[in-house]
This record gives sequence, C-alpha cells and structure tokens, in this order.
Amino acid sequence: GEVAAAAVFDCTGFARALVEYEPGEVHEPGYQVTYGAFLEIEAGTCPWPMHQALLMDWSDGHLDAAGRARNEEEPSFLYAMPFSPTRIFVE
Repeated sequence: GEVAAAAVFDCTGFARALVEYEPGEVHEPGYQVTYGAFLEIEAGTCPWPMHQALLMDWSDGHLDAAGRARNEEEPSFLYAMPFSPTRIFVE
C-alpha cells in the first residue's frame, strides 16, 4: 500500500526497509552510535531524579571547560535511567 505524507522519516538505518526510492536516487541515511553502561555509584550522589528517566539531555553544565568546548565541536546527549540509589544506567 501507499501512504501520503508531507514528510517521511524512515528510521530503519541503512536497511531503508520502509521507503522505496527511485532507481539511481542518491540516499545517504544518517546514523547514531551509542554506548551504554550500568554504573555503581555512592548512595545519594545520583545527579538525576530517582523516579524518572532522563531522555536526550543536551545540557553540559556538569562538564569542565574542556568538555564544554568539545561539546561545541561534537554535540552529544545523554540517556540516564536510575535503577536504585546505587545503580544507574547511562547511554
């Protein structure tokens, strides 16, 4: 079937599984690389609210001057999910 839309975002990466392209049409999809880790922290030191996940936080106030300068050149964001007062997942 077909769907009419003003804009289509095919988030299937290089597979391009949802959209058909015209023969010869150049298409260079974007990409995202992530790294995740469970971290053990001291109780009471989690910088985020324990009752909610933090999604796509682009703030950099916690970085030193070099980190903020690097963030200007190569912006990054953070996912953070507290699991307990001593265990968090960051990506």
